[in-house]
Amino acid sequence: MKNKGFTLVELLAVIVILGVLIGVASISYIGYLKKGRDKSFKVGVNSLSDAALSLYSSCNNDTMTRKGICDEIILNTKGETSRAITLSELVDLGLIDEISDPYNTNNFCSGSSYVIVTLSNDLNYKYDTKTCLMCGDKRSEGCD
Repeated sequence: MKNKGFTLVELLAVIVILGVLIGVASISYIGYLKKGRDKSFKVGVNSLSDAALSLYSSCNNDTMTRKGICDEIILNTKGETSRAITLSELVDLGLIDEISDPYNTNNFCSGSSYVIVTLSNDLNYKYDTKTCLMCGDKRSEGCD
């Protein structure tokens, strides 16, 4: 009599092979998720910095004077060489939306995240920035 079926050893071998394949795929998937979150965090840092520079640029071009904030933030009018601008200030001015926390999608990054804008060349209004984005426990390199 010929049995048509698989032996227990053959079934166990298939299950072990599938388990190994699923384990390898899971590890790769987790790595891709981490890389994606890290890249999203870097995009948030760049967006925060760009919003601060946009504010200074628009003040220097007189496009923001109607909001009455340029006198408060333009550095060379008060003799300052640098100023911190918070994410909350930039959101209130409509220059940026709140930044979602890539590590906890139910939260936003801290409104106390900031950009320090430094006037590096008074004649050409050239600014340097140091950006601190705080999302949960994650901090960007510019945080002190």
